[in-house]
Amino acid sequence: MKLSHHRLMVSNLDQSLSFYRQHLGMTLLSRPQESDFEHCFLAYPQTQGALLELVCRQGVKPEVASQPSRTEGYWKFSISVVDLQRARQSLIDSGVSSVGESFEVPDVAFLCHLQDPDGYWIELIQQTFKKNTPALLDDLKASVWYSACLNLSTLRSRDIDASLTFYEQIGLRLVSRQEVPDRNMTLYFLSGLEEPAPLDDVDAVEIREWLWQRPYTLLELQHIHGTESQKGFRYQVRTESGFLGLTLEGDIDLSSDTEKRTANPTMGQYEQGKTLMDPDGYTIQILPSESKSS
Repeated sequence: MKLSHHRLMVSNLDQSLSFYRQHLGMTLLSRPQESDFEHCFLAYPQTQGALLELVCRQGVKPEVASQPSRTEGYWKFSISVVDLQRARQSLIDSGVSSVGESFEVPDVAFLCHLQDPDGYWIELIQQTFKKNTPALLDDLKASVWYSACLNLSTLRSRDIDASLTFYEQIGLRLVSRQEVPDRNMTLYFLSGLEEPAPLDDVDAVEIREWLWQRPYTLLELQHIHGTESQKGFRYQVRTESGFLGLTLEGDIDLSSDTEKRTANPTMGQYEQGKTLMDPDGYTIQILPSESKSS
């Protein structure tokens, strides 16, 4: 099972394409039109990461929420890079004003955040801890985005046990668990590929750099402690906020009462496949492994 598409609604495709191609070094793979919907599929072709699928519908503007939030379900996606400081400086030099300071979460990651033209948050995460930042190599001089990958799709989960059960049933597995006590949360990282982690211990610090070096996309579930016991609490997962869901490619056996054709008027009918809702209400589309949308 592979996480193959991360879908966002945008207000202006040309503006978004300019941002992702010129500033973040992504490649446009295709730009199909379907009725009053237009799609763009962007990627880092040198890796196996998910495609960033941007969807635009004439006259529709996403209501992107301010982040980080304790009520919005969708948080961000992450791009892994070899040299965070160099990537960050290239964005600043190219005029991206939303780039935040780089910082290190001890024994977790070295990272920074920025926003795209619609206000979606993007995380740049170094493929190694700060202390292990590699010396500049000759083959990195051509592009700061050498070996970059759409590394994480991050969602918030209220009932983490229910979420883990759901994703394990459709073919993902937990490869890392990271407690962040000062933020009252735990992070869970799931993979759909068969590649084994270096260690079986999901809590091991030694696994974490391995995560940021994967050439494919992992699902990150962020669980804020206590939300599972808050009566009536549910994360906002409306498509009007711009996050249209994730697509997984692979073969699973789903009973007829848990699958349906894609029928979301905001998302359009471009991709046809089995569509599920996870325990928090996120749209998860399942396509056969041979399907190609770009």
